Amino acid sequence: MAREKQGYRESIARIDTLFPGRLSLTVAECAQAVGCSVKTIRNEIAARRLQARDVGAGKKNNSYRVNVETLARWSLGG
Repeated sequence: MAREKQGYRESIARIDTLFPGRLSLTVAECAQAVGCSVKTIRNEIAARRLQARDVGAGKKNNSYRVNVETLARWSLGG
C-alpha cells in the first residue's frame, strides 16, 4: 500500500477548514483552497493532470467539481 505524501493530512485539514464537510469543490473554490488562479486549475483539468468531474451542460457552460482528496494530492505535486 502506498504511503501518503508528507503534508497530505495538513492539506486536507486546511481545505476542510475553508469548506467544512465538502467532498468536492468548484474550480473557483479549488483555486482559493490551494492559492492559485482559476485559470491554472482549468488548465490542469484540461491537461488531465487534475482529475475532475464535468457537471456542466454542453461545452459553453462547462462546470467542474474536484474531489477534496484529489485536490490535496495534486497540491502536493501529484
